[in-house]
Amino acid sequence: MIRARLELAIALHRQGKLAQAKAIYQDILRIDPRKVDALHLLGVIAGQSGNFPFAAELRSRSLRQPWRRAYAAAPVTSGQSCCHWHFTEAP
Repeated sequence: MIRARLELAIALHRQGKLAQAKAIYQDILRIDPRKVDALHLLGVIAGQSGNFPFAAELRSRSLRQPWRRAYAAAPVTSGQSCCHWHFTEAP
């Protein structure tokens, strides 16, 4: 369930629907407060919205979680790009 919600949020995020993506990331974090993807990508939205202190806090929290990462850059909306980190949580 979380994986499907996360994929939906990422799709919305890439379409520039930040409010909808943000709400889903927040829902995911209510279920699993240590979910690295949601922490990081909510931080990305905070940065895109100009809330840099909150962005830094969320991204810092995501980096303190156990994870392995693979990097992929993907467009968020035309004319913009955003780095999306896709995580696989450590066993």
